Amino acid sequence: MPRTVKKFVVDFWATGLHGEEIGIRQKEQWMAKSRMFTRDMDIYGAIEEEDKKVGIVARRENVWRGRSKKGENELRGRLVVRAFTSEGRWMGSIEEIVTLETMRSLSANDVLPSFVVMVPGYEYLIWVEKARRPFKYGDVMMFTYYDKKTKEFPVYIFKEKVFTLGSDWELLKGGEKKAVASLDGKVLDLGGRIDVKFYDEEAAANEVLTRVTLMFAAMLKYYSDIKDRIKRRVEAVKKGEFTLRAGRGELMLFKNPRRIVA
Repeated sequence: MPRTVKKFVVDFWATGLHGEEIGIRQKEQWMAKSRMFTRDMDIYGAIEEEDKKVGIVARRENVWRGRSKKGENELRGRLVVRAFTSEGRWMGSIEEIVTLETMRSLSANDVLPSFVVMVPGYEYLIWVEKARRPFKYGDVMMFTYYDKKTKEFPVYIFKEKVFTLGSDWELLKGGEKKAVASLDGKVLDLGGRIDVKFYDEEAAANEVLTRVTLMFAAMLKYYSDIKDRIKRRVEAVKKGEFTLRAGRGELMLFKNPRRIVA
């Protein structure tokens, strides 16, 4: 086994009944700390770094359930997960892009989840998308980002390990075969958890890369549910029983930054 240079744990709780969330007052306190913590946030886990708790992860419950003024429609739901430090500062977000993943899945006759990751202080969106791999086992999720130091776009791949008990992945850089990090799911833990280990010093020191990896790990709790929804949504589109719409949050991600011309 390679030497671990930095370790994180994303610990998924079995229930939402934890000190961080019990009672309205605690939720109001979290909302006062960050505008990114909305009233419908459901805290479902904690983030640890080197065995010390450093933050929490929460899901937007109404968005996940597809709740609106017109009622609730699960097929219109999408995953929005945000992480916060123990002091309440926003650490990052990962959002499912339903319109894009439905279009890609429909055209490819496959299930191709799509996400966007946002990191505070980093002005670019980071798209994380599943690659189509006909007749191959295990999913592959790819992403790149603009490295402001090198002016380059390094390519990274989350590669799913097959024939394992949990949700286990490797993080690979470009075409390299040596993993810079691993994500190991612990299915025997009561609520589930993902152990994230970085083996590369440079990768471990890269805040954008570590935040993307942590947000990806936080998403994995719902990955199977997301793929099941995509299958059902695509079938509904094929039958003419479902049309694509984007809520305000998802629609904002498609805004043209150059729409206003002086």
